[in-house]
Amino acid sequence: METTKKKKFEKQFIYRDEARTEAVIEGYRNSLNPVNQIIPRVEEVLKRKLTDPEKRELADNGYEFVMALLRDQYPFKSASDKFNLEAMGLNIDPLLGDLRRMPEIYCHTVIKKGFFELSDKTIEEVIEANSLYTETDKENETLELARALEAAANLSIEKGFTNEFALIHFERASKLIKMGVVNGKYAIVINPYAIKEPKED
Repeated sequence: METTKKKKFEKQFIYRDEARTEAVIEGYRNSLNPVNQIIPRVEEVLKRKLTDPEKRELADNGYEFVMALLRDQYPFKSASDKFNLEAMGLNIDPLLGDLRRMPEIYCHTVIKKGFFELSDKTIEEVIEANSLYTETDKENETLELARALEAAANLSIEKGFTNEFALIHFERASKLIKMGVVNGKYAIVINPYAIKEPKED
């Protein structure tokens, strides 16, 4: 007797919050500005380029890391930091203050052309965190229905059988679709969160 093999479940993409994705990525990129801006200032004081591992250390330990490098150059090892810095002709109080206030980096980064950038891993994680997928066969079936409703409604608009002022009636007819804007025009789009089955407590 032949048995029908159950089809393996394959998750389907439903929706991505593009605005939030872009905002989070931009926020991460902006968070790298303080360390990227301070790298050339530190190199100017040290009178040499920092290696990539040193830049990592700078990002992690800021003030203490730079002071350790400077202390290696002190002409008077037993004298105070202030005395030695003055003897070296360095007035770096603004730099040291910025180093103390430099925020930590909370995302995975790479160093390219001397500066920190977001890694592909971080960008991919942000994209996935703001993406919605089906998790069950029932949700796959619901998504297929929603796509059919979306296509039928927009075809009706395209053929001139429905005008944009009547779109609200499609939205009211099924919770699986809603009004939206596509390429600058009103259209019917999938209501992504209606696809998801309610979670049990």
